[in-house]
Amino acid sequence: MDILEQLIERAKSVGVSADLIGDNDCVFGYEASMSYHFWVDDGQYFFGSDERATTYSSHMWTSSPDIASLALIELVGSLYRMAAGYRRINMEYGWRSFPVGWTIQRVVGSSNMRVASDDQPGWSYETYRLDQYLHIPSLTVYPVKTVLDMFFDPEAPPLGTLDRVHNFYARF
Repeated sequence: MDILEQLIERAKSVGVSADLIGDNDCVFGYEASMSYHFWVDDGQYFFGSDERATTYSSHMWTSSPDIASLALIELVGSLYRMAAGYRRINMEYGWRSFPVGWTIQRVVGSSNMRVASDDQPGWSYETYRLDQYLHIPSLTVYPVKTVLDMFFDPEAPPLGTLDRVHNFYARF
C-alpha cells in the first residue's frame, strides 16, 4: 500500500511514531496519546487501538481499499498536522458531515453498524465506533490522492465544503 509508506515517511519526519511491524501492519502514535493500529488480514483492512503494543480492539474494518486509504489518511494525516503545528482540517464529526447517498444499518446480532454507499456497493465499512468514523463517507467526494495532498499541505483549507477545496486546488 503506497499510501501507507508515504504516511509513515511524513509522520516520522515530524516526530509521530510510525512503526511498520509487518506488511501493511503499522502502529501510529503521537506524544502521550494512545497508539492507533492499522493492519490487513484476509482481505480486510482493520483500524484499532493499541495498549502496550497489543491490539485490544478493532474499531473499524472494511474490504474497500479506497475506504481504508481515506480512513488511514485522516488518522495519520491528523497526527502529522498536529505534530507539524498546522491547523486542523478534519471534518466535523457528526451528522452534518454525513452525505446523502450513504446509509447506516445495524448489523443483526451485534452492536456494530454498517455504513454503505448506495451508489458504490464496494464502499462500505463496519464499526462499533460510529461517532469516530462517521465522517469517512464525506471524504469519498475527493480522489484519494487529493485527500492525501490536503493533509500534507500546510495551507490546506478545512475539509467539508467541496467548492472551497476545489477552488483552492484549482489555482495550481
